[in-house]
Amino acid sequence: MAAAAILPERFRHRKLNDSKQLAPESREKIFRYLTNHSEVVWAVGIVDSVEIDRINILRAAHEAMRIAVAGLTISPEHVLIDGLPVFPFPFPQTALVDGDCLSLSIAAASVIANSFRFSASSSMIRIERSEAAVSNACAGYC
Repeated sequence: MAAAAILPERFRHRKLNDSKQLAPESREKIFRYLTNHSEVVWAVGIVDSVEIDRINILRAAHEAMRIAVAGLTISPEHVLIDGLPVFPFPFPQTALVDGDCLSLSIAAASVIANSFRFSASSSMIRIERSEAAVSNACAGYC
């Protein structure tokens, strides 16, 4: 599973950080804020276990990234990747090791992916994708 997020140009959030560094309650609050924010565009990409077994976990993670970015309602001009470069990828990219600590877009996608994974596995909440008209942004945490 992977997520992509496009944030408004001047987006700020005091507590948004790498999802692994957030307490579960904080992560869930930030997740609700992001997914309900009218100007945050996000999508989740999921690859099932059969496909993971068939192509391996790394290729499946890369495929989930491509699915997440393809699911965005706005095409990004450039994509920030958390970690190492992904090839092939349908958009220009910049890979950032520990990107969720360096980029708000990647941190937002990290929170969304982590919370979505938890929510989907525990069937606690229903999620609807947010749509917005945001022009000059990038996607993260793929």
